Amino acid sequence: MAALGLAWLWYKEGLLYIDVHKTVGTGLGAFSLHSTFSLPEHGLAVLFGASGSGKTLTLHCVAGLVQPDYGTVRLHAQRVLYDSAAGIAIPARHRRVGYMAQEYALFPHLTVEQNVAYGLTGLLPRCLNAEQREKAQALLSMLGIGQLAKRLPSQISGGQKQRVALARALCVQPEILLLDEPFSALDPLLRRRLRVELGELLEALRLPCLIISHDPDDVAYFADNLILYKQGQAHHWQAFDRHAVPAHEMTEALLAAPFLHSEEVDAVEPARG
Repeated sequence: MAALGLAWLWYKEGLLYIDVHKTVGTGLGAFSLHSTFSLPEHGLAVLFGASGSGKTLTLHCVAGLVQPDYGTVRLHAQRVLYDSAAGIAIPARHRRVGYMAQEYALFPHLTVEQNVAYGLTGLLPRCLNAEQREKAQALLSMLGIGQLAKRLPSQISGGQKQRVALARALCVQPEILLLDEPFSALDPLLRRRLRVELGELLEALRLPCLIISHDPDDVAYFADNLILYKQGQAHHWQAFDRHAVPAHEMTEALLAAPFLHSEEVDAVEPARG
């Protein structure tokens, strides 16, 4: 990756606190989420659990894409993004939360440069002004794909699409980054290389990050904090230490997590971090 000296990027040291409740659907199809945890400054957290357990819904509540029924989402202890009791619900475009969707969600009819610039305005930019083009190009160059600016998503590889989506998420100058299964669409060898590159980028920017993954290798590489999900309940595994578990034993360690084997998840008090 290119040098990270982008003067217009400004990342603050941050702390995320989340305590949200959300029910979607009705009747037998209803699903209830109760997610409570905190993320230390500069920390990386992996949200791990079965599909449909509430991980993506949690990210949507943080990003402002879904409004919880009640609860709190707070950054830096004092910056409140959502508080039902206080009547605060900051719109997604003003939260400075970078979100990268699963499968990347690039606009197929926009160029790479235009896709990235969407993060600057929240509008579909057909014609970019000089400042927008400069910022988009700076991010693309930082991620090593500046030469792709004029191409369409159909003309680039899966790994390149991932970098474009990451550049768009960074374009909002986020105070926290949310990544929904960022490597799931990639082949194993490319996944390994981009995992290292993403780790180096997050370390250089000192940017807190929540990563959804079903891959034990992602847990082994990123999980300074591990949040386990089961049937809409979140549990911060306080005793987990990724450095103490050999990578080849990570799958067994995760499958043995007591929380994932508790018969009554409501009886497990979600840790606040």
